[in-house]
Amino acid sequence: PIKPKKGLNIVLSIIVGLFGGVLLAFFIDYMDNTIKSDRDIEEYMGVAFLGFVPIIKNVEKNKDIEKRSGGRSIFVITQPKSPATESVKSIRSNIVFSAPKEKLKVLLITSAGPEEGKTLTSINLAVTFAQFGEKVLLIDCDLRRSSLQKVFKVQDQAVGMSSYLIGESNLDSIIQKTEIENLNLIFAGHHPPNPAELLNPEKFKVFLDQIRPKYDRIIIDSPPVMPVSDSINIASVVDGIIQVVRCGKLNRQAIIRAKNVLFDVGTKFVGVILNNVNIESSGHYYYPYQYYYYYGNKKEK
Repeated sequence: PIKPKKGLNIVLSIIVGLFGGVLLAFFIDYMDNTIKSDRDIEEYMGVAFLGFVPIIKNVEKNKDIEKRSGGRSIFVITQPKSPATESVKSIRSNIVFSAPKEKLKVLLITSAGPEEGKTLTSINLAVTFAQFGEKVLLIDCDLRRSSLQKVFKVQDQAVGMSSYLIGESNLDSIIQKTEIENLNLIFAGHHPPNPAELLNPEKFKVFLDQIRPKYDRIIIDSPPVMPVSDSINIASVVDGIIQVVRCGKLNRQAIIRAKNVLFDVGTKFVGVILNNVNIESSGHYYYPYQYYYYYGNKKEK
């Protein structure tokens, strides 16, 4: 009888297993058509990469600060030394140096689909500009699914953008002060039945012409591009557009389609922010970001 060569079979099994695993990893990576890195943004979208925002961890131990400052939603306050805060400051710098302030005073922040992090990005970017010494107005123009009032702990905020646009409130009555120096807000207000019609470009331009002289920077949190037309309606009257892309969430085709729709408006497309990046990943995408992680988490002696 021929005895099985156990040693050889084990070696061959290990080799086949290793090569099979490598081939499977390459196949999965090949089939993955999401956006996961700055290289993907530059290669497939052909636009400027403004920076990334890493996954936000809830590490704030001071519950009083967390309660007053919107928890981890306003991480630039609750986690001032975190990699996420440093990343947003870097994005702020890239925006500042991309054009003179007068030419990028009004910024529209949107995304291709929901839950990509545009509101989180808008809030923290607005706060960092306020910390930079600029007088900032943050506007919630998502009249369908508003969320600023939840972050800033405001119950049943009836007065806001919608009440102004239908003529029920004047401009001064909808501007809200915050505990954050240099930062004012305009909430969305009640959810109207016709948000796309209310966000008429001509009407919104009149609003912006009134508000522009009062602020150094106006940041607009707007609805996603693909499901509804609201953002497209007002994109033509702002100074610049920023698209937020959640790492590994939507397929490239949807993200590129949204970018093309925004490009067709004719307004300056400032660039893309990659959100929810895992900077602790051992994958090849995030090696340069380990510097942020190291300095952001360095313990004081």
